[in-house]
Amino acid sequence: MSTSTETGLPGRTYRVIQWATGSIGRISIRHVVDTPGYELVGVYVTSAEKVGVDAGTLAGIDPVGVAATGSVDDVLALEADCVNYAPLYADVDEMCRILRSGKSIVTPTGWVFPAGLANQEPVARLAAACRDGGSSLFGAGIHPGFSGDLLPLTVARLCTRVDRVTVQEVADLAPHPSHAMNFDGLDFDVAVAKTDLTVRSGEIPAGTVGGMRHEWIALAGGRPVIVFRSFWKMSDDLEPNWGYGTVKYSVSIEGEPSTTLTLEPSRRHPTGDEGYWGRVWTAMNAVNAIPAVCAAPPGIHTHLDLPLVRPVGLVRPEPATVVRS
Repeated sequence: MSTSTETGLPGRTYRVIQWATGSIGRISIRHVVDTPGYELVGVYVTSAEKVGVDAGTLAGIDPVGVAATGSVDDVLALEADCVNYAPLYADVDEMCRILRSGKSIVTPTGWVFPAGLANQEPVARLAAACRDGGSSLFGAGIHPGFSGDLLPLTVARLCTRVDRVTVQEVADLAPHPSHAMNFDGLDFDVAVAKTDLTVRSGEIPAGTVGGMRHEWIALAGGRPVIVFRSFWKMSDDLEPNWGYGTVKYSVSIEGEPSTTLTLEPSRRHPTGDEGYWGRVWTAMNAVNAIPAVCAAPPGIHTHLDLPLVRPVGLVRPEPATVVRS
């Protein structure tokens, strides 16, 4: 396939549908609109008040001439190469319809390494839908999808021996809109809020849980070789204060040589939203893979079988569009 020397993109335009317009979807719309080689052809929304609203307006930029629809039939009737599928929770029936319509999917909702899922029934259905539609599915995000899988594999290439891999996530969930995700507790170590907190998903009274820490350990030969740690916080004013600091991801390899790589934003977002750049990472890891996913043979793909995903169209003038929210 030829490549444009002007944009760094393969010599074609990828027609993209944005599925859902939450925080990840809005970031994705702005990127697709501003990046040469992509064309936004449709937007699917689940809220009645968003139906008929211009995609640009939903994304906080100038109108782009694409009105959102709440009809699955209407959006699947559009000619498109790929759907960026970014609802809060994945719907396998919905995904199968998309794939059978001949449209590939990139998604931050999971499916990063589907062969490892305990329940293989939905995986088999999605694989069959890919075969029927001649389409591909690729799951990507920031964690999982990048910091806990692609980055450790990349750093390990520099080592002559690996004794242990530790991946750590620090995430600010205060701006997250999901009450279920933030409040329907799991069995973690917890820290409590020292003052009353008002966050996007609800109220957190002082003395109740404002942070969670959890850890997964994989053993080989009776010793830990992979450690995943996550710290999810709603504020920095917690007791105990575990001292993890701002949003970041780190990969530490103990071995020869012992090596640590840290991924963190180099500047704050103008709004002070600490988690914003993490959401950009989540969105872009999927959207930037669209050309590679569309070029792949039908089926479910992972980082292990896709070629190296080359960021495309990123070196360009600063966009004329201005984010209003």
